Amino acid sequence: MSISNKKNVLPALLFYLCLGFVWGACTGNDSGSGKNKNDGQLAHKNETPKVGEKECYNYIVNGDTIILTLKWLDTSKFTGSMVYRLKEKDGNIGTLEGQRRDSILLADYRFSSEGITSTREVAFKKIADYMVEGFGDVSADSSGFKFTSPDSLTFDLNKKLHQVNCL
Repeated sequence: MSISNKKNVLPALLFYLCLGFVWGACTGNDSGSGKNKNDGQLAHKNETPKVGEKECYNYIVNGDTIILTLKWLDTSKFTGSMVYRLKEKDGNIGTLEGQRRDSILLADYRFSSEGITSTREVAFKKIADYMVEGFGDVSADSSGFKFTSPDSLTFDLNKKLHQVNCL
């Protein structure tokens, strides 16, 4: 196997591994109660997160997959990871570091796609038990792409990342 082929195998392997974990979390035997045996109830809209709390969301529809995992460092700062695979587009896998402003999460998303590492700002709005991604104008700076006006983002209600139990 050539070096080029090995580079393509690792991201695909990581993607399917993450997808398997999320699929297992989604299909766990919780009888649709919204509870995990060990974690209690899923977080609700605008609740203040607890330090160390983990939240997981996914969108899996018609060949498109977005998997979002957050871990709260305090009541406003978080880290996490995201897998982004949209049908007929290059997928990417990366890490998040950001903060919460009311129901909006803004984060730097450092990801790898086709062997290139990049950073871009992402935004998600929490509504009930799901997240929707925010979009707006961006500009490039030395650290990557940033929203030019984070207060003027539009949110895509057609792609709801539903909260699921974390592993």
